[in-house]
Amino acid sequence: MQAIVQDVESSALIDPSGLTVDCRRTPISPLFALAIGEFGLLGIIVTVRLRLLQGKRLRRQVFITTLDRLMKYIDAGQVEGYLSGYFQCMTGEHAPLFMHTGFFACYVPVGAEEPLHEPQRRLAQNDWRTVDRLAHTYHAGLYRMDSPFCLATDGTVA
Repeated sequence: MQAIVQDVESSALIDPSGLTVDCRRTPISPLFALAIGEFGLLGIIVTVRLRLLQGKRLRRQVFITTLDRLMKYIDAGQVEGYLSGYFQCMTGEHAPLFMHTGFFACYVPVGAEEPLHEPQRRLAQNDWRTVDRLAHTYHAGLYRMDSPFCLATDGTVA
């Protein structure tokens, strides 16, 4: 495993005069090399942009399943090369399938020729406020709101 500095694309630092200085790996910048390894001598690093998965396109796959069938999807995902995934079970303690049924979302690498889905589906700021409110006040409503959104993202490539 390499040092995390290998995945730094750029950073910004505040120099001793108070100016914000942008430091990028490319084009080759001597300041980037100095700033990333200088332990604060050139200024305070305030932001860092990391390259997490270089050049990989991922297809999102979403399945409605139950906890007892979840391992089937996880095992299949390991065979098919899924990089990651998560299971969100039904919320709302009074729901008949509470903590039993949910959706499993996972990510599988695809080739560079696979077209990207634009625009990417994202929750709007007001939707995030609703998610936050429902998470604290009406758990069953949170699952009812989130599952159609997640199912609509099945098959998308990013």
